[in-house]
Amino acid sequence: MLKISVSGVRGIVGESLTPQAVLEFGLAFGTFTKGSKIVIGRDTRISGQLVRDALVCGLEFSGCKIIDLGICPTPTVLFMARKFRSNGVIITASHNPIEWNGLKFAKKEGIFLNKQEMESLFRIYKSKKFAFIRELSDDDAIVKKFDKAKALHIDAVLKNIDKGLIKKRKFRIACDFCNGTGAVITESFLKKLGCKVYAVNASPDGRFAHNPEPNTKSLKTFSNFVKKSKVDLGLAQDPDADRVALCDENGVLISEEFTLAIVVKAILMKTKGKVVVNLSTSRMIDDIATEFGSKLLRTPVGEINVVEKMRKVNALVGGEGNGGVIYPKINFCRDSLVGIGIVLEYLARTGKSLSEETSEMPHYKMVKDKLAYSSEKAKIVINKLKSKYKNEKIDLRDGIKIEWTGGWVHLRVSNTEPIIRIVAEAKTDGEVKRLYNLVKKDIK
Repeated sequence: MLKISVSGVRGIVGESLTPQAVLEFGLAFGTFTKGSKIVIGRDTRISGQLVRDALVCGLEFSGCKIIDLGICPTPTVLFMARKFRSNGVIITASHNPIEWNGLKFAKKEGIFLNKQEMESLFRIYKSKKFAFIRELSDDDAIVKKFDKAKALHIDAVLKNIDKGLIKKRKFRIACDFCNGTGAVITESFLKKLGCKVYAVNASPDGRFAHNPEPNTKSLKTFSNFVKKSKVDLGLAQDPDADRVALCDENGVLISEEFTLAIVVKAILMKTKGKVVVNLSTSRMIDDIATEFGSKLLRTPVGEINVVEKMRKVNALVGGEGNGGVIYPKINFCRDSLVGIGIVLEYLARTGKSLSEETSEMPHYKMVKDKLAYSSEKAKIVINKLKSKYKNEKIDLRDGIKIEWTGGWVHLRVSNTEPIIRIVAEAKTDGEVKRLYNLVKKDIK
C-alpha cells in the first residue's frame, strides 16, 4: 500500500510503488501544476533511475518542461526550485529501507506541498483526469540536464557562514554518507572549509551499509571509525542528505537531537528571534530559547508544517529533532550542509570540542521507538489513548502528546511508514523508561 502524506508518496518498489503509479503521479503533478517547468533530482537508490524514467514520462505527457539535476541531495533540489522559481519533484524515500522509494513534491518557493495541496494532488491521481499535451513544438516537453546545482548550493551555504574562521580551526572530520547523496556533495563542501575528510560508505551507489536513519542505533560501526581516525568530530547523513547526526571526538555518538540544539544556540547567540520545531523535538530547544530570550513555537511533525509556521511568524531558525535544520537565509527546508556549516562555525568561534559543547547543553533522556500498525489500527489506538488521558495535559494536533512536569510522551501515526512512532523524554533514565513503559503498556 502506498504511504501518502505531507511527506509525499512512498512505497516498496514493484509492490505498491509500481511503474504505473509513478507514471500517473507524474501525470497528476503535471496536471496540478498546469504543465509548468519542473526541477527533478534523485537520491542514490538502486531503483532511482527506473522511478525517474517513469516520472519523466508522466511529466512530459502532461506538458512539463523538465530540468534534471541528476543525483543530488533533497535540499539541493529545493534550493534550485527556489532559484529557478520552478516546481519540483525529488525521487527519494529518505531514511526508509533500501526496498522503498518515493516522490516528494515541491512548489516554486522551494518548499514542499502542504496537506491540502497533497490532498488536491491525490484527488487528481485517483480520478485519473489528467491533462495531456495536445501539440508539440521544438521546445515542448524536453528534458534539460543541469550539472551546476550542487556547486550553487555549496556557494550559498558558504556565503552565510564565516568560512575564514572555520578554515583557521583546520578541522579533521570523519563522514558516513551511507552511500547516499552526501557522497556527491559533502566532501567538496568540507574541503572548501579547509577540513581534512575521512569518509566511509562514500560510494553513491545506493547500497546502504546500515540502517539509513542517522541515529545512535545505526551508527555504532561509524563510532569506532571516528575514534580510530583521531578526528575532531564525525558527521553522518541520511541517504538524501537533508539530515545530519553528530559523533564527538571520542567516538561517542550524540543523539541526533543535538544537531538542531547546537544550531539554534549558535543562531540565537548572534540574534534574538522566533524558533519553530515539531512536537517530538527535545525540550533542550525550550531551554535554549528561554536562555536567549526567544520565543519557541511547536507544530505537528512533518517538515512542511514547521516551514509554514516559520514563514507565518518570520522565524529565525527551526527544524526537527531528527537532525533536520531549517535556516531560511539559505533554504526553506531541512538542509544537512546548513547544519554542518553552522555547527563548525560555532565550534570554531567558541574553541570548544564537540564533547565539551554537548556536556554543557541541557540534558534530557529520550526514548524513540516504533510499533508496526496499519494507519487505521494506529488511529484507533491513539483515539483510545486520548480518552484515557483526557484529564492530563495533552496536545492533540498530531496524534497525542501527553505532558507531565517531569517529562512527556508523544504518539503519532507515521507519515512515511505503516507504524506508530513513540517518543518519550524526561530528565533521568529511570523517569523516561517509566513514562515510556506506562504508555506502551496502554497501547498493548
